[in-house]
Amino acid sequence: AGDVSWTNDLTGASGTATAGATWTISGIALSVGANGITVSGTNATGAVTSDSVTITRSLGAGIIVAADLIQDLDAEEGVTTAGSTVTAWANQAASGGDDVGTGAGAPILLSNDTPGGSDAVEFNDADKLVGDDVTAFDALLQGNGYTWFAVARIYDNEGTSRLFGTLVNGSPFQGLLPGVNPSDELYAGVLSAGGGIQLTTDTGNNMNDGQYHVIAARLAAGLSASQLQELFVDGTNAAASSSINVASSDSGAITIGAERIGGAEYLDGSIARLLIYDRPLSDVELAHNVTVLSNAYLTPPPVVTITNPASASVTVDNSVTSSNISGTGVNLAGDVSWTN
Repeated sequence: AGDVSWTNDLTGASGTATAGATWTISGIALSVGANGITVSGTNATGAVTSDSVTITRSLGAGIIVAADLIQDLDAEEGVTTAGSTVTAWANQAASGGDDVGTGAGAPILLSNDTPGGSDAVEFNDADKLVGDDVTAFDALLQGNGYTWFAVARIYDNEGTSRLFGTLVNGSPFQGLLPGVNPSDELYAGVLSAGGGIQLTTDTGNNMNDGQYHVIAARLAAGLSASQLQELFVDGTNAAASSSINVASSDSGAITIGAERIGGAEYLDGSIARLLIYDRPLSDVELAHNVTVLSNAYLTPPPVVTITNPASASVTVDNSVTSSNISGTGVNLAGDVSWTN
């Protein structure tokens, strides 16, 4: 007899299969990115051989809307760490927005943390990452409006906490400040020259459920005392909406995990993806992004089956379409023989 084993260098997963003249390895989960799968065989005399294949899982045709995207923080891309501590998170948007770096505390990178197998950045009470471009988000409250999306998991919040913020770091403290209230209710928030914090709160969902959610908010373009602000949770039907007073206002640099660079209303939770657009997306565009993000982050990852010998193949065992998976099989035929 002998042994067959496998590893996935992207996820760190590994396993074994029953050795024989033919063998099958099934249920290898794929994370987003290049999954380097190595199959090794050892026969009864101790001879060892191996072969590898790279199977790339991507969003395929399900690419997020690109037009007017100014901020894209993806925990799978552009994260710099010292050990597990995140020291910088680079903006992946083609233009606009800002990179963020060490602000306070020690946010950490969690590997394969979402149901879809993606990484996330965890913030615990006193952690934040901050940018330094104080004009990057001005247009949002100067008539453009906005749409933002967050793939996030919220822990128990004892007080008010912010997912992120673009508040000016001093009076008059204008900008965005979405977050979670002490009752673990999600809200979209704006503080503009229109006066006071303008909140749209979802009172129907308790966010402290230990689950990742696709959250979105949208503010209509324009400046008036009755601008529509909407909040969405895991879908395209507004969980909450309200008319808010928006007057032309500057914003500050972006802070992840708090409302402003000097703020202390910290997030207790994890963020896998944060997108900000400097306009309100259409209903069709919003629905498209919700679908893409839900499929990528909230759906268990696709799995592949690798078989031997000569007709080695890769097949998709769940609902993710084969067009989203690229790669070829591993073939050890002729490399190792087994005595049964």
